[in-house]
Amino acid sequence: MPDIAYSNVTFTVIGGMERKAGGVRGLREVTATIAFGNNTLTYPTNGVPITGASHLGVTELVRACRALGFPEELVDLIILDQSNNAKGYKFEWDKTNNKIKVFVSAGFTPAGAVTGTAAAQAFTGSALAAHNHDMKVIGGQAAHGTSTVTVPAATDLLGKEEAADADILGADYATKGGVVPITAGTPAGTNAASALTATFAGTAVGAAGLAEHANATFVPNPATLRVLARGY
Repeated sequence: MPDIAYSNVTFTVIGGMERKAGGVRGLREVTATIAFGNNTLTYPTNGVPITGASHLGVTELVRACRALGFPEELVDLIILDQSNNAKGYKFEWDKTNNKIKVFVSAGFTPAGAVTGTAAAQAFTGSALAAHNHDMKVIGGQAAHGTSTVTVPAATDLLGKEEAADADILGADYATKGGVVPITAGTPAGTNAASALTATFAGTAVGAAGLAEHANATFVPNPATLRVLARGY
């Protein structure tokens, strides 16, 4: 978004008086308000201008002076207070450049160290319930030989005539017979954690001055300053 320009600044005269001494030109004092900002325009680097470039032969400095009731010169501008929505900001008049500067508290990262004991996790399992597996025996096989594993009807005993034992891989149970697997269960138990103890020891941060507002959106909508202006 564009910066706040002179054309975005509103001057309103509240009242004033003129002082004269010994025939010299009179010094006028005026109370007025200066308002700027709409929560969209950005704060300009180095301040909000209350004067601008020449326009139709009349400088914006003269136009600003006239807006405050001074046809010739603005001598002093004292900021008396500010609207509630601008509390927390500090405003200063930069006389050399005729700008209103805005200052804010500078942000910082807290420094320090965390010490303590991390929480310990402990899982206590529950005993698995007893369970059984089925045995699958392939039927319709040819007459067995000495190395064929069989279950004689008379004894219902799984075995073979040859003395050497035979192993059937678990993965082959469907085609060669064997123990039928069951669906894996979910381990049961409880998970407990000990308390986390932590302490943050902060490091003292030294006092720091205010920093000028960044070239970013100026939030007050608008910021209204009540000022005492002096000039001719």
